[in-house]
Amino acid sequence: MVTSINWGKIVGWLCAVAVTLLGTANLWKVETVRNLLPVDLTLASAVIAAAVTLGVWMASRWRTKLSWLPLAFGFGTFVPALALTSFDHPYSIEKAQALFTLSLLAAAAPMVVLTTEYRRRALLILLVGLGAVTSLALTVAGTANPHTGRVGVEDGSPVGLARVACLVIAILGVAAFEWKGKRRLAGLGMVVLAAGSTVTTGSRGPLAFAILAPLLVLLLTNRGVIRPADFRHAARDPRIRTRVVVVGGVVVLAVAAFIRFAPARAIAHLLSLGGESSSLRMLLLTESTATATQHPLGVGWGDIAEYLSIAARKYTIGDNVYPHNVLVEAAAEGGVIALAGLVYLLVISWRRLHACATTLTGRALLSVWIFAVASAMISSDLIGNRLMWMMIGVGLAYPPLRRSQRAGRSRRLLDAEAT
Repeated sequence: MVTSINWGKIVGWLCAVAVTLLGTANLWKVETVRNLLPVDLTLASAVIAAAVTLGVWMASRWRTKLSWLPLAFGFGTFVPALALTSFDHPYSIEKAQALFTLSLLAAAAPMVVLTTEYRRRALLILLVGLGAVTSLALTVAGTANPHTGRVGVEDGSPVGLARVACLVIAILGVAAFEWKGKRRLAGLGMVVLAAGSTVTTGSRGPLAFAILAPLLVLLLTNRGVIRPADFRHAARDPRIRTRVVVVGGVVVLAVAAFIRFAPARAIAHLLSLGGESSSLRMLLLTESTATATQHPLGVGWGDIAEYLSIAARKYTIGDNVYPHNVLVEAAAEGGVIALAGLVYLLVISWRRLHACATTLTGRALLSVWIFAVASAMISSDLIGNRLMWMMIGVGLAYPPLRRSQRAGRSRRLLDAEAT
């Protein structure tokens, strides 16, 4: 008996692999991976994603959709700042190029290739698998930096590896609300492993956001918006109480893993909300915000360092200076026009994801969206947060809400309030 090949599923997994690589490759680049590849991992992921995207688009006979207009508008608002960009140092050149190539591709690729529920599920499975492998690598092969005590793998960034590992928490934290029996136990076990390995890296931001994201999804998809009455309704709903107990159990296990696995210096870094590092970060953010208010049209992509004090620039390593907050970065370098475009993309993608979070897949994607965007507010820059651009594209891949759908959703919210 000859088994027919399901090319649809093969293409679906290929699409998910391409998007996953492009959205996360810069977070888990380590020496071993670089040595295995004949070319740069970022370049390889971009070429693969571009080829798959063009192939799928060509197979659809180059069909375009009105839902792509928000992406065109959003990135169009980044163009005026090019007139102010100096292009006289490597970071300025790299940023201007990568913003309109890698970042744009990271957002556009999901819109073209992740158009079915099957492909979106494949994306989530790959993200969980990648996060699990990263967690295992940190646990088994991780080594502590002799100066900071933070655990990493080879020359990989502890923060980047932590963000990949936390994808397990963001996704399976949502799944644990709905799974039962052995599946729930297996999911919680993976969450605990991810939490324990993240703690060893000393990265408090990713861990906090990964735990917070499933909780927000529980509230936001239960009643649409968070209001004080939501907590009273939740307290009387046995299903919600069960879910909260599950999440509470995950948090307790995560804390236990925190105490058990983390080196003492990593714990100290994780708990140190003050200190010189935090002070320098706040100074950098404050001066960047002041630059944004003084230059409403922006200062040019990658050129903010010229407007910062020497003390503020001490927080960064090398010549790549940025505020570690994509909104402030967009406002300072791209001006209010770029800030408006970025906020517009975030709002549109959020609304579409939130409206379609009626399935476990939709809710898990919403959790990853929250995690990715929240992480972009405290770490890396506009071109480094490719996971955020990927999730913006995932949200924009959903069809826009029609007027009848918005009216139906409003009626459901009013009925919920009445009960």
